Amino acid sequence: IDPSKIKQFDTVEEAFQDLKKGTSDAVINDIEVNAYEVQMYPADYKFTGQKFPTLEPYGIVIAKDNPQLKAAVDWALDQLQADGTMDKLKQKYGLS
Repeated sequence: IDPSKIKQFDTVEEAFQDLKKGTSDAVINDIEVNAYEVQMYPADYKFTGQKFPTLEPYGIVIAKDNPQLKAAVDWALDQLQADGTMDKLKQKYGLS
């Protein structure tokens, strides 16, 4: 991911509005907050099905009409797990 393309928002509502407008590709946030948004707007959002290895549960939500991005994110996270990168990151940052 090109760091210049990462957006930060003052509120999670702004992040999800941006995702719904199509000007963001995904929202990474606390899983409970993401779950609420997906539950409230199931026609608009979908979980990728992957979780980040953090001390707090994080999840990735993408627009439901972007299956290519979901497949790409799932593939990338699966590769990081398969090649041991996730385990190395967990160990490096004390998450294992």
